[in-house]
Amino acid sequence: MQSAISTIQFSPTYAAEWFTFVDQSAQPKIRVKLTKSNIVGTNWGTQGEEGYWLGIGFGQTQMSGSDIVLC
Repeated sequence: MQSAISTIQFSPTYAAEWFTFVDQSAQPKIRVKLTKSNIVGTNWGTQGEEGYWLGIGFGQTQMSGSDIVLC
């Protein structure tokens, strides 16, 4: 069973959407999609500081001990 899809627009170019579900082995899961729009990627490289980072953290009130996903 899947929950309704929730969305949030952090800024004109950053957004997220997510939903929860239970997989075939009855494990609860969450699926999150982070979006960055209006990207010009012609000057990106794999070494250095070019590009963008998107991340999400799961915690109550602080980063210490939180679960974090970066892409």
